[in-house]
Amino acid sequence: MPVIGARHRFGRAGAGRPMIEVNGLSKVFSHDRRFGQWLRGEPAASTRAVADVGFDIADGEVFGLVGPNGAGKTTLLRLLSTLLIPSAGSARVAGLDLVADAAAVRSRIGLVASNERSFFWRLTGRQNLRFFADLYHLDSRAASLWTDELLDLLDLRELADQRFESYSTGNKQRFAIARGLLHRPQLLFMDEPTKGVDPKASADIITLIRERVVSHAGQTVIITSHNLREIEQLCQRTLIMDRGRVAYLGTTGDLKRLVDRHEAYRIELAQRPPPALLGLLSALCLRPATEPQPGVLALQFDAAGPGLERAIRLIIDSDCGLRACSRVEMPIEEAFVAFLARRSAEAGAADQPPPPREAAC
Repeated sequence: MPVIGARHRFGRAGAGRPMIEVNGLSKVFSHDRRFGQWLRGEPAASTRAVADVGFDIADGEVFGLVGPNGAGKTTLLRLLSTLLIPSAGSARVAGLDLVADAAAVRSRIGLVASNERSFFWRLTGRQNLRFFADLYHLDSRAASLWTDELLDLLDLRELADQRFESYSTGNKQRFAIARGLLHRPQLLFMDEPTKGVDPKASADIITLIRERVVSHAGQTVIITSHNLREIEQLCQRTLIMDRGRVAYLGTTGDLKRLVDRHEAYRIELAQRPPPALLGLLSALCLRPATEPQPGVLALQFDAAGPGLERAIRLIIDSDCGLRACSRVEMPIEEAFVAFLARRSAEAGAADQPPPPREAAC
């Protein structure tokens, strides 16, 4: 079951220590005081970007990190990649303390960013990868062999000796993935890996990540993206940040069931249903049965009730000919918006003062 706003530990049978352990992690940014505040001795204003966050990520897990703008997910990523020092709490990456062992942590993580400006555009793709391999102090021969393997893995060999500026956005992202894998990190951060990429190239990159990067390398991967369908396709679990806190942690399927306890179905018939059948089916449904296309029914039932079974019996008895029955899932975008809307409404209700009590007579 999903966990909402609470610490969640994830374990697998036979799995060892989690790749990431986060305990009460917080980050507060202090702002400079204005001159008048300084004269009066007033404290500087501060912003709590991450507040008491706790969760674990298993070794080998593909983990999604999402949330509205300003939710704290970028700050959390920077904390986990040692770019920021936490104000409170602790975290361990591959068993190493995030602060005390920062240099060792950095050697175990890779980053795939959506900013191709971090490459040298007048060099070729291969030259770029060799340059970054030198920065990692990799053995020259071993790095050359591994670079060739990465070029084959990511379908980049034919482009490797062309100047980087000539590549399409999608191919630049492939080289960013290759760079992130150069030093064989145990943990890979992928920050919006398909940002600015056209739909076909985006689909190709998602397939590449799922079928080649994850299955071939076996690293733990953390992905941030505003494209929730990508998160749904790639990630085993997803963490939703909201106002600096963990709002939800679980699967996208559990998120849908959390916000919508109804079940929708698409039923195809051999012939169009008579009005009497539509009336009988509507009596079983949460909403009136509809026929969006000739011979196709759209039905919605209470997930806990026997509505679907009874509807199938009615259809079979009507001799309309049942061809197919498939469940229609709520789009992940709708589930995400509905979850945050409900969370906001609950927070607003909690902030309301209690109703006045009647005076005793």
